[in-house]
Amino acid sequence: MEIRISARHFELSDDLKQKVEQTVQKFSRFYPKIIWVEAILEQEATRDHRKKVEFVVHTNDHHTFAASEETDNFYTSLHKAADKVIRQLKKLKTRRERHS
Repeated sequence: MEIRISARHFELSDDLKQKVEQTVQKFSRFYPKIIWVEAILEQEATRDHRKKVEFVVHTNDHHTFAASEETDNFYTSLHKAADKVIRQLKKLKTRRERHS
């Protein structure tokens, strides 16, 4: 699985990059046919500097999933967006198992 990480309006720290990679690696436990994941981390340029994390997940059976979350903290946004992706992957896996 390929992982693409983009940072917008801030410099991505090694610690945060590593956390994103660890989080994305967990996705394959829920649906093993993932080809690549794009993680977009953005710090709002406004006064409150909200932190947004967005995932776009592509599978080899032509499914694309997207989830995003925006909070005051990158780690919270990362966790909440990952939970949304995992929910979608579990739902797809359950549907596939029912129709097999």
